[in-house]
Amino acid sequence: MKALFLNKYFIDPEALIERSMPCEGNVFIKKGAVVQSFDRIGDCKVMLEEKSFTYDGDLVKKRGNYISQGEVVASSKRAFGLEVSTKSPFTGYIIKTDAVNKEIFIRKPSRPFELISGVPGYVTAIIEGRGVLITTRALRVRGVASYGAEVGAELLVFGEHNDNLKQENFENELAEKIVVCGHLTREAYAKGRAVGVEGFVCGSCNLALFNNLKGDCPPVLVLEGFGKIPLSPLVFDYLKSVQSRFVVLRACERELIIPESGKQGWCSTKSVPFVDVKRGQAVQIFSFPYYGFFGTVISCDEEKGLVKVEMWEKKEKIELPVENLGVVGG
Repeated sequence: MKALFLNKYFIDPEALIERSMPCEGNVFIKKGAVVQSFDRIGDCKVMLEEKSFTYDGDLVKKRGNYISQGEVVASSKRAFGLEVSTKSPFTGYIIKTDAVNKEIFIRKPSRPFELISGVPGYVTAIIEGRGVLITTRALRVRGVASYGAEVGAELLVFGEHNDNLKQENFENELAEKIVVCGHLTREAYAKGRAVGVEGFVCGSCNLALFNNLKGDCPPVLVLEGFGKIPLSPLVFDYLKSVQSRFVVLRACERELIIPESGKQGWCSTKSVPFVDVKRGQAVQIFSFPYYGFFGTVISCDEEKGLVKVEMWEKKEKIELPVENLGVVGG
């Protein structure tokens, strides 16, 4: 008896990872070079955003001056000899002044940026002045829905595979991290966006939250479905074991890419549409009320086309048609 094979977790011996800088700079690695995860391969100077503010009176600073936050930039004399000054709310260089609208434009000072390879592998191509393409061995985890752009960052995992992401989790430093959780709530997403989370990977989230994602916001990868479906324990336990590793959340292709040099017997190295159902296999269920949940095959009835599964979450044994499940893992 055969069942659908869910090629959700598999090893890619030649995953292609782009590592690029936020602006034009210097790439000092060559095509064909072998790199390790923390090799420095490029650098640039990032010009930060421009800000503006209004002032009263006459300017005491001019274009090109460097000013600090709180420094006086203009002053005016009022009745009875009272002097009123305008202080800069920002630190940076004055790039323009508008005497008609009484406005000053500030550009924050540039900051150095170092491009780190992030993954081990070999350099396949050079993107002149911007970055490189690195070929590496990686584990790909595919989801069912996603929103946003591609990001690469350090991985952080919270709670258990069926937990909501909680407010107390944000007491940690989450800026520029990819956060993994069992269930993503609207409140947790808003908080994460405010503190600078780079992206979210979750087992499930509410459809309303997903439909409201718009514009330039942290990408979200949903691995199992909508509603309250736990994250696969297979994936969760693995991601917890590789916390702090650099990973790539490729939302445009609904996948998470984890550089992986070791053997992972729980995931696939093959790509076939159907496999024979066997005792002990991990399966995902696609019929209500257990849609999206996981279990282990304990017996098969080929004549009736039924499979008995022991649920991982509820510790129940259920029997269902073979077409209502998919085999996961190696």
